[in-house]
Amino acid sequence: MSDGARRRWEDGGVRQPTLSPLLGAPAPVELMNTRWMRRGEHLDAIEHADGLRDWSVATGLVADDAALPDVAELREWRALRDALRAIAAEATDDPRTPVAPMRLDEAAEILNASLGVQREVRRFGWRDGRPALEPAAGDCWEAARGRIAVEALEILTDPAHRIRPCLAPNCPLYFVQSSARQRWCSDACGNRVRVARHAAKQL
Repeated sequence: MSDGARRRWEDGGVRQPTLSPLLGAPAPVELMNTRWMRRGEHLDAIEHADGLRDWSVATGLVADDAALPDVAELREWRALRDALRAIAAEATDDPRTPVAPMRLDEAAEILNASLGVQREVRRFGWRDGRPALEPAAGDCWEAARGRIAVEALEILTDPAHRIRPCLAPNCPLYFVQSSARQRWCSDACGNRVRVARHAAKQL
């Protein structure tokens, strides 16, 4: 995470935070969660190009020195994010009101378009002092988007996939269930549900 992104995440900075919470989930789920909430306000972590770069660096999708995506590529990323949310909502019977409603046929078309740009254009590099494969310079945004689309396809078409909507009040996130008993995306959401239930019993 860049220093600027960390400051915006920790204290709000001068402008709206550009990084969503990271749950350690597969990249498609983390992308879906770039629509999130803070103090009751819906936020979009990839609304702007620098937000997409900050988020992609934080998730390890692109190198720290990646150039900003252009307007067209930013639009493609946001469309893919909302398409994945629409498909996941249908697949999981998500009862929540969609943040960005999208028809399923449109969502499928967007996902297929991103699958079509998948190319393994790679170069050798270093990450955390160790040899690593990196996206080739000049193609990192399209290549990363294609990889997310491929991983999303694998997850969403696997009958055993465990993507779930977090049904805690005011939480728009998805998570990958680590056990059959997990019902919330985080301990914080679980605690909020328990506190709300306890308060309701006192009435």
